[in-house]
Amino acid sequence: MDKQRNTAWLVVVVALLCLCGCGAASSEGQRRAVAPATPSPRITTLPPTAAATMTAVPTATATAVPTATSEPVVRLIAVGDMLPHDTLNLRAYDTSTEEYDYTKFMADLAPIFAAADIRLCNQEAASSPTLPVSGYPRFNAPAAFPRDLNRQGCNLITLANNHLADHGQAGIDGTLALWDTLPTLAVAGVSRSAEEQAAPRTFSINGIRFAFVAVSEASNVPPPAPFSLNLLEAPSVDAQLAAARAAADVVIVAAHWGYEDAATPSDGQRWWAQRLADAGADLIVGSGPHVLQPVEWLTTPRGQSVVWYSLGNLLSTQYEFDQLIGGIASMEIRLVDGQPQIDDLAFYPTYMHYDWPPDGELLGRDNLHLFPLLAGDEALQHAHQRRAAEVWGEVEQRLNQEATVTLRSP
Repeated sequence: MDKQRNTAWLVVVVALLCLCGCGAASSEGQRRAVAPATPSPRITTLPPTAAATMTAVPTATATAVPTATSEPVVRLIAVGDMLPHDTLNLRAYDTSTEEYDYTKFMADLAPIFAAADIRLCNQEAASSPTLPVSGYPRFNAPAAFPRDLNRQGCNLITLANNHLADHGQAGIDGTLALWDTLPTLAVAGVSRSAEEQAAPRTFSINGIRFAFVAVSEASNVPPPAPFSLNLLEAPSVDAQLAAARAAADVVIVAAHWGYEDAATPSDGQRWWAQRLADAGADLIVGSGPHVLQPVEWLTTPRGQSVVWYSLGNLLSTQYEFDQLIGGIASMEIRLVDGQPQIDDLAFYPTYMHYDWPPDGELLGRDNLHLFPLLAGDEALQHAHQRRAAEVWGEVEQRLNQEATVTLRSP
């Protein structure tokens, strides 16, 4: 998105060329057609020799919004990408019952979900029950995938990402029809008509009115219609944010953007974050890079907004160690003199574990489990020769480059 890609079509063409030329891309990899211009600091794994630690990028520290005691208060959590890779689907399936169960991977995180009012999740795949199940590179998850995300507690759903148009409008329509049957606060990012796209997604909790907008900077497949996928383009985004701002006290934006595997936000992410905040976004939750990125306060004409540039992955079976460390962002939202205030920024780091079989077969990976980071110390040592406390410090360093975020463990 650097230099603001002029059209989603250009991104698609480049992405397709990259896919055609990258024979090393695996069935569970995800590589966009762009890459960081310079190496980014990473959470690294052993061997070889010693584990490298991340180097903080020197930046000015933003002033955090002071904590207030005004009521009412709403607690919001948000999680990283949730990707139904082939291995995940295989291990979720029980041959004895012929049923899928994805909640078993996330059971240890249930208390964090239960303590929140709003639980924002990114389903990075279509899930139309009218289409065959498929994994990377053109995802269509089993119908049990959104069902189990919802059972886990996900109630604010973004479908704006580069994979939702993988199966055209049929995939989008089927995915939305399925979510229509599940209890949510709002679902945003894709639509079945121009009228549906234009309608603000709104809800109220504890007397606070919220609006939700979800956008993606790219699509691996050309969206079948302008309304199908909310692309990060000025005219459409401006219109949606204006409608959201007029209808709500607090505007939440989910943005799928940036370079994959980049631990620092791109210039494009930062430019769009400021623009979104100036246009009305109070909270911006980023996804797409598959690794953690810093948090930042942004000054706007209304006061301050906060952006979590990337929450990494939550549920996936990608390969790089950085891609296995994600987490759950947590914060409180309240109104002070009628204006939104966000504080108590916290983060619950997680580790996505699996064991490789002796023959290295991708679909042979087993013992999948999503750990709160500190609880996964033994598994980390076994699989990556790392200690949870060390990784904890690296996560803290990365997130706190431009804002103050408290790390917590359930």
